[in-house]
Amino acid sequence: MPLSRARAVLGVSGGNRNVWLAGVAAASLAVAALAALAGVAVAAEQLNLDHVVVSYDGISKPYAEAIGRTVAAARSAAIDQFGFDMPETIAVSVTADPKGNVGLMNDGQDHFMLTIRSEQDLLVLKRPKSKVAAETVEEKQLAGQSRELAHDDGRVAGRSSLAGGGHAVRFEVPGDNWYLTEVKIHGARYGYPAPPQEDFSVWLCDGDFKSIAKFSYPYAKFRTGSPRWVSLRMKPTRVPKSFIICVGFDPTATKGVFVSRDAEGSGNSLTGLPGQKGHPADGGDWLIRATVSQR
Repeated sequence: MPLSRARAVLGVSGGNRNVWLAGVAAASLAVAALAALAGVAVAAEQLNLDHVVVSYDGISKPYAEAIGRTVAAARSAAIDQFGFDMPETIAVSVTADPKGNVGLMNDGQDHFMLTIRSEQDLLVLKRPKSKVAAETVEEKQLAGQSRELAHDDGRVAGRSSLAGGGHAVRFEVPGDNWYLTEVKIHGARYGYPAPPQEDFSVWLCDGDFKSIAKFSYPYAKFRTGSPRWVSLRMKPTRVPKSFIICVGFDPTATKGVFVSRDAEGSGNSLTGLPGQKGHPADGGDWLIRATVSQR
């Protein structure tokens, strides 16, 4: 939503916290604009993230998640980069009131109150969808032997966490009727000992980096410490001859996953997110593999 359409009333005090609260106010509105529509509004709900609780009424969950993650990222940056003393938990209340005014207020401590008339007040930026349909089958319908596709050599030479981006690898299958059944990622979670109570995303994309299907998995799939292979199963989904697997962790300074890479790049590893122009990854190939089976 353009900030000119919002009336932000920030009744705060306390030096550096003033700057942080103003930044979060603007960022919350901006990132809410990037959330994808779920299609159906929901009744009053509560979303719990690390150090952020979002109560929302009249908006769909992706908006609430986008706002909550923005506040969490801003809180982490305020602590880690600027040394601010921040609240342990920040509460955000979001209400859609058709007869109300658009506005954002806070109590000067740890609570934000955002009011909009409806989701239509928020600008929606949708990820371009592929023209390839997300065709699925049951595993028992797969007759062919599974095949693991990989470009990496299995030897770790480095690792990366990509803020604002994702790790992606391009693959090809020989012929038709191949279905993605599993994605393997070599990496390790960083941050607090307990995993954040949220999901990361795996996208199956076409050769133009447009999303065919999205799969969500809990952060708890990854452990802290030494990196290891993590296997992610999904309902068999048909892949085009050339396709891309992209993984996005929405990392911050205090939570994310370091994805491993090898030393020699094949040219098939990318950085970016679906709908964007993928850029060649620096260094080697991501240790990301795809398992496919033929029907």
